[in-house]
Amino acid sequence: MPPEELHGNRKSAAAGPGRADFAPTRSMQVKNGIDVIELIAVMAGAKPAMMVTVEKSFMPSLEAIAGNYGLHCLFEGQEDRSSKGPIIPRNDVRLFMGTDLGELEKLRRDKAKGDNEGVGKSLGYPDCCVQSLLNCIANRNDKESYIREAAERSSSFPLYTNNIFNFSSRLQKRDETQYRELFRKNKNANFIRHLGNMMNMHLISHMPCSYDCKESCRMGRRVLRAVREADGMMAYEIEKTLAHPVLFMGKFRFAVFDGAADRRCITYRSVMPPNSLLERKLLRSIKEGDSIEVENGELRIYRENRHIGGVKEAADILPFGRPGA
Repeated sequence: MPPEELHGNRKSAAAGPGRADFAPTRSMQVKNGIDVIELIAVMAGAKPAMMVTVEKSFMPSLEAIAGNYGLHCLFEGQEDRSSKGPIIPRNDVRLFMGTDLGELEKLRRDKAKGDNEGVGKSLGYPDCCVQSLLNCIANRNDKESYIREAAERSSSFPLYTNNIFNFSSRLQKRDETQYRELFRKNKNANFIRHLGNMMNMHLISHMPCSYDCKESCRMGRRVLRAVREADGMMAYEIEKTLAHPVLFMGKFRFAVFDGAADRRCITYRSVMPPNSLLERKLLRSIKEGDSIEVENGELRIYRENRHIGGVKEAADILPFGRPGA
């Protein structure tokens, strides 16, 4: 299907998420299938464009959103992909939305020819992060390894760069069953009332070169300010989750803690949402414990300094928190 261009009624540059008439609520997410955080980031000027996959049925409402908020959009049909490719159902289309039509057309061309560097720059990602990801791809590293590598390069873990729950850039077709199960396990979580979908649990959509990358932190702070002005409860739920340490064991296997952490140890009061696909026995031990240590490919769980469980498996503690906390 050829790309379609929208020439909407462009509002002034002042129109944006800081204005009272902008309400990127849960209903916008549910009715239009769009990553609201990405839309806010574009509206706030934190990034020039967004690229997401949406159902064809959402095209008319997304065209209306673009026109109402002074944006251009292009739609492009999806070709079927191999089992190693990203999840792109046949009834979906790729949406490019941004402030500059010429740049959107360049973004679409770069995506079509597999120019990852051009795509990253058109989406406004920091050059250091684009180059870091290109190196990862060149070395044939999977994107879960990239999370661990970014953590190794980090001396601090501010909430602004916590993108552990933004799966869009890490999904493969083979992940579809697990991805749907993850959504099912969180469909009744309290945060869903304000976020509408787990896909909105992030501030940056790219994979940072490190979690203390200055440019990525600056982008995340800017997006958080815009989200606060647009929808205070949405911002509250995002900030509440992103500002807590994460035990990362795989794409869909993680735990978030109400506690404190460094790279080797977590001490905690409880396990927080969102739910993940951690095995029941391991999760039960974690919930019974109050501290975790990871070292030399082993995870050990303690309760009042008594060893109560664990696994011999590589795990990473990502000590996200509020800057200065």
